[in-house]
Amino acid sequence: TNASGFNLVASVERNGQRIIGVVFGGKKARSRDKHMVTLLNKYFKTSLSKPLVRIAKPSELPKIRPKIVMAEKNIKNFKIPPKITNNIIPNNVEEDWFIQIGAFKNRLNAHKAARNARNIVPEQLGNLPASLSKITKSSTNNNLQYLWRVRFVELAENQARSVCAELWTSGLSCIPLPSNNNS
Repeated sequence: TNASGFNLVASVERNGQRIIGVVFGGKKARSRDKHMVTLLNKYFKTSLSKPLVRIAKPSELPKIRPKIVMAEKNIKNFKIPPKITNNIIPNNVEEDWFIQIGAFKNRLNAHKAARNARNIVPEQLGNLPASLSKITKSSTNNNLQYLWRVRFVELAENQARSVCAELWTSGLSCIPLPSNNNS
């Protein structure tokens, strides 16, 4: 049909061999059909002398083969005593990092920022308490101003960095810092 662009697929079987031919496009239906017949005849002649698809040779078995040995006894109840640890967190993981997501003039805005951060990365910040601290900021005319700083503490370094990366991609500010930089 015109909608198909004169494409043609044909399947032909001769002497127990099957060939599938495909012709894409053509100026006229008659020239397309003639081209298909020419292709099929050409490859049926070829197929008698050599295969169109090379058949893979079977692979050889390895010369050295594993020896299978059966155990003398079957162990019915094999139990490993549980390892009891006092710490759930391994000792080599230091949770001495925190992230700061902002400092706000309004305490309500600080709470909203903490909630937004927790909603963006709930797997990592969901159960972690936000630390809101009131800090003093001096202005140019010596008036004291207060800011509410929002931090999430007790994070491992890699966790702090990955949380900040996710917050940055969501448009929130975030700074990962080691706890010894607690100012």
